[in-house]
Amino acid sequence: MLIFNLISQTIPYLFVIFFFWLDSTAFLISHSQGLNTLLCFFILLTLNNSRIALLLFALFFLSLQDLLVYNLFGLSLPLLILIIPLGYRLSRAIEWQLFPAICLLTSTLFLQHLLIHYFLLDATLVSVFTKGHYFVNIIVLICIWSLKIAGRQGNRSYFDMRGKSGLLTKRYLGR
Repeated sequence: MLIFNLISQTIPYLFVIFFFWLDSTAFLISHSQGLNTLLCFFILLTLNNSRIALLLFALFFLSLQDLLVYNLFGLSLPLLILIIPLGYRLSRAIEWQLFPAICLLTSTLFLQHLLIHYFLLDATLVSVFTKGHYFVNIIVLICIWSLKIAGRQGNRSYFDMRGKSGLLTKRYLGR
């Protein structure tokens, strides 16, 4: 039982490392940041009220991703830190988490392109609005979200491994 609990608590961390590897590989192959699976996973983690250690772990790898893409560590970190309380509030207000996740993803990508690409890196304003990877990342977000819903063991989720059964309890949520 102890080994099962240890494995179930390390699975979200392994997903963060896997999504970082996937984003880094896609960036190295295409020389552009079109796939943001780690950002999609981070948004789902914030909406699921995950542990702060897991959120910080994901923020560290998102900062490493900025180092790879922009040669500046943590360039989008202030924007990503604002997602945590906003995602927490949205998860409390809306039960179905796909709509807030899509809204958070599109607004984060838009602000990231506007603030970082346009203002800091002097990209053209047209490239901010004509990015086709918004739709790719929305599809990736839906795929990761459907993984969470299906789970591997019935209704258990990989993303929220609290308690003995891996499910959120009513006592923990305060309902």
